[in-house]
Amino acid sequence: MYIIVLFTLSIVFEFVNIDAGQLAEGLRNSGDYIKGVRSGEDTKRYINKYVWFFSVFGSIYICIIAGSPLYLGVLFPSYRKIIMLPGMALMCVGMIFTTQDQIRAGKSLYSYKKWIK
Repeated sequence: MYIIVLFTLSIVFEFVNIDAGQLAEGLRNSGDYIKGVRSGEDTKRYINKYVWFFSVFGSIYICIIAGSPLYLGVLFPSYRKIIMLPGMALMCVGMIFTTQDQIRAGKSLYSYKKWIK
């Protein structure tokens, strides 16, 4: 059940992060285009096709990385605590990098005040 939920949420979050309609509209408004694709609805379908492909590929990868320790823990119950450590370490590192990015963004907000009067 965990793997199914993880797979589904990975795909849904990809479509939330990349809005093909908004991206196609932005391309049209700026005069940009994708070679061989008409602007508007055709561009939206083209972008959605690639978002779908990469979201499924990424979701499979995430499910393998996150799901394999769970299956290994079932197969080798004596190593259950050790098997989960790499996943925990990756989550901690991810949170640390995200926190660092947030701190940098907060600091850069105040660095523009000396230029604006």
